[in-house]
Amino acid sequence: MLIENVAMAVERLPVPLALEPIASLFEWPEPEIEETEFLHELVERTGALLLLDVANVYANARNHNFDPLRFMERLPLDRAAYVHVAGGIECHGLYHDTHAHSSSRRRRPGRRPHRRLRSAGCDARA
Repeated sequence: MLIENVAMAVERLPVPLALEPIASLFEWPEPEIEETEFLHELVERTGALLLLDVANVYANARNHNFDPLRFMERLPLDRAAYVHVAGGIECHGLYHDTHAHSSSRRRRPGRRPHRRLRSAGCDARA
């Protein structure tokens, strides 16, 4: 069903469609296929492009304990329409891709976590 829906969107939209793999805090239980294989098949069968958020890859690598470079080497990068990098914050042992923080290890002065992260006890200034 997903393949058909994406293919229909690609066909009907007047502009190219790029799909972005998400940052996740948990892994899919007992996956039948690896994410990179899924993405290869999805873009190949639908004609969609890939929007690569490097920070999502970084967040997932930290949260799920895998090598982000190896993961990126296995992506369908020939289908990448756009690549961007945003920052995040670690909170309670998980890395959150917030897009509100510096992508470097050095934070910009005065930047604070989103209010939901602050209310959960996460403050990057600590």
